[in-house]
Amino acid sequence: MAPTPYYHGIVVSDLDAFRSAIAAIGFAPVAGEHGAARGQAGAVAPWLERGTRSLCVANAATGQQLHLTELPLALLVPRPAVGAVQGDTTIGVPAAGDPREVCARVRVAAGRLEVGEPEDVLREDGVGFVLDGQRFVVTRRREPFTVVHYSLRDWPLARRFYEEVLGYCFFPLPDRAGGERNRVENAGGRVDLSASPGTVVPPPGAGKRYAGANCFRLLNAKLAGAEERLASTGLGHWLVPPAGGFAVAAGPANEVVELYAASG
Repeated sequence: MAPTPYYHGIVVSDLDAFRSAIAAIGFAPVAGEHGAARGQAGAVAPWLERGTRSLCVANAATGQQLHLTELPLALLVPRPAVGAVQGDTTIGVPAAGDPREVCARVRVAAGRLEVGEPEDVLREDGVGFVLDGQRFVVTRRREPFTVVHYSLRDWPLARRFYEEVLGYCFFPLPDRAGGERNRVENAGGRVDLSASPGTVVPPPGAGKRYAGANCFRLLNAKLAGAEERLASTGLGHWLVPPAGGFAVAAGPANEVVELYAASG
């Protein structure tokens, strides 16, 4: 079975509360999927061997999958910003019904977890909110989506990583907020890369150890020769080196990407 492009690893502060909250937008545990994603444990959560709890959940209606990892308080660092953090994502989730009503159900189910105020996201025909640091948009549209956030300062490095190392191309999208937005071609699903003056760069050493830190997936990567290209450009490092059409890379701008090569 082909991997879904709509897959995210998310660091959470309270696994049980987060699981309850996202159940309100259609996510439920996947039987037998604990730690099943190749490379995921080493990508977002290399501390799993220390007894960290994790859980895979899926949305049967959209095909989206989330791998939730709860860090002990001793390993968590403060989230760098309330808003978008470079290298992390907004996850777009199609849902039946009024998006604001869906967000209200999430807030009730979240219990003690922090949930931001819902905000209209007109370009996505939906409503955005922040749950335990992770940004979501509940949309009326049918297609899920991923938006990866970048600062204007570091976007040129990230663009080189996608183009020169992974072999992806983009097409530009309009952006009226003083930034730059591009859509990745042939990523297997909709993935937008958004560079904005409001995106915060995490401090050195923060890694992916704060609530809402995450990784994402891209399909159809050009992994043949990618090891040499990454070494020659210095635009990151491998968390799982390419083998058998799969790899996990940490890029130059706090992104962690799970990669599958084109099949056939």
